[in-house]
Amino acid sequence: MIQASHSHEIASVSLEQQVIGSMLFDKKVAERAIRSLSSDHFQDPAMATIFNAVEEIVRHNYAMTGDVLERILHERDLLNDIGGHETIVDVMSVAPLSDDIDFQIGRVQEAYRQRLVLTATEWLQYQMLQYGDRATREDFDAILEEFHSKIVSASYGTDADYDNRNVLRRFLESSAASEEKGYHPGFGMLREEIGNIVPGKMYVICAYSGQGKSTLLANLFQRMIENDVPAAVFSTEMGTDFFSRVATVQAMQLGLDVDYRKLERGMPLSEFEQQSYLEAINEMYKHSQWRANWRATLSPNQLLSNMRMYTSEGTKVFIIDHGHRLKYDRANKLEHIAETAIDLRNFAKDKGVAVIVAYQPRKPDIGSDLSKPPTEADIRGLTEIWNELDVVLFPFRPWVRRNGLGRTEIDGKGRPVLLTTARTFNSVPEDERKLDDEHFYIKVGKRRAGGEGGVLFFPFNTKAGAVVETKRRTLPISIPDDPVLQSLDLEEEIGDYPHER
Repeated sequence: MIQASHSHEIASVSLEQQVIGSMLFDKKVAERAIRSLSSDHFQDPAMATIFNAVEEIVRHNYAMTGDVLERILHERDLLNDIGGHETIVDVMSVAPLSDDIDFQIGRVQEAYRQRLVLTATEWLQYQMLQYGDRATREDFDAILEEFHSKIVSASYGTDADYDNRNVLRRFLESSAASEEKGYHPGFGMLREEIGNIVPGKMYVICAYSGQGKSTLLANLFQRMIENDVPAAVFSTEMGTDFFSRVATVQAMQLGLDVDYRKLERGMPLSEFEQQSYLEAINEMYKHSQWRANWRATLSPNQLLSNMRMYTSEGTKVFIIDHGHRLKYDRANKLEHIAETAIDLRNFAKDKGVAVIVAYQPRKPDIGSDLSKPPTEADIRGLTEIWNELDVVLFPFRPWVRRNGLGRTEIDGKGRPVLLTTARTFNSVPEDERKLDDEHFYIKVGKRRAGGEGGVLFFPFNTKAGAVVETKRRTLPISIPDDPVLQSLDLEEEIGDYPHER
């Protein structure tokens, strides 16, 4: 941070004492100073407090004496704040300024302006540190505008000498705040937790079957297409069904109505849905930065070979759905999965691309609570490289209380009422609880900045398979391990596990 010099502070305070002393010596000087200054202009809090008291003396036409000043400060319980009677004596003993008082008032204004510029610069530096490599062009445009307004305020509306926006813009564009350092993930709340999707990093999405791995990837990919991110997807699990899922999300973004569940089940679309579906696909193809590989039988070597080719053609983000569906060596599958994960991590670093991979957790024990997110220990074959992963996200689908209309009950803060412990779950009758299909939940297992994050939740359009972000929604909770709940026979007491989203 830039710091004001000590000598400048001493000079400023001494000048402030002289101006206050001159105001106390001559009431006309006080009136002139009050027209040009306010208490904000004084760096010394004691001088600022005395200035306010002098302003009151002038306003009420009191006698300008030390006794009156001390009485006013005493009545407002401010005398001790300024250092007591001794401070008043010191100020009253300062020789009045012999120079033009207007010039000295101008010096106080200039010192104040310099402090504002310093504060604005420190504010800018703080913003830079906060955003790091996550800022987009819109972010630093907003930062520049606010910085500029602070500078204009500091210079009393004459901004000719302080319009540094072009200089600052060049600085920001070449700094860590540049948007070239990453791509917005498409959801503001997710970005607050993990930052941008940054080339050179590896992101893992891990969830049990039916909990939203493919849904999250499809929604991320749709946002990337829309934002012209040079991204490629390898759908080794869903094949072209992944494309259909992306298209229905795109349709919803266009305000069109297409039921993805019909496509998933092979049911015919209505004529309107067909038109909407084609319109969504046409909208996607207006963006030329993305590409897709629907081959379901890729080996790890074939995957890496394709990624090298796409990288040479400009692709910067790779999505793989999912990592366990590649053709591994059956005899040493878990070992091969771990080796491939390391290869993908090294590929991201060496080629300067971002790699986003979905993985299946290990098969849960009978009776395990699948409505809670897995942990790093559950990522099959990857636990030994946990420290090498940059970001890990765990989509999950919790049990919630059902309201009288059969929908998810919302508490007074606008959050779903979760049943995350055995106590809360068992306290709610079976017909008053359900698996939440109206929201999409993500547990941030590992952030790029380190440590785990919170639980994010978004509105979820089940029909379109679309994650929706309307405003900030967070759940400041942790999902605890609960051996009592984990010991429940889910199939018997809770019902079948939800089908794939």
